[in-house]
Amino acid sequence: MKTLFILIISSLPFFAMAQQEDCMEKSSDLAQKSPIQVDTINTIHPDTYERTTKVIRIYHMGEVPIVKKVKEGRSTLHYIKKNDCLVIRHVEEMME
Repeated sequence: MKTLFILIISSLPFFAMAQQEDCMEKSSDLAQKSPIQVDTINTIHPDTYERTTKVIRIYHMGEVPIVKKVKEGRSTLHYIKKNDCLVIRHVEEMME
């Protein structure tokens, strides 16, 4: 009985992490949403004069700590925690 109790208690963090991954929003889910705000930032490297454009699409407002960053090609997805799930706060995409 004691062993069963210890096994159940030790496995709870794994179930919590698995639930969080199950409800994690994906980039394909963003096709159904429209961003609240879109920003374009143009930067020029001072040595090479190479111009870089970064497009930031914001889906959730507010100062919320970023929990996870996932790189997909030229895009970086920034996740926040909302209702025990990971949702995308904003997406940064590098343009050339």
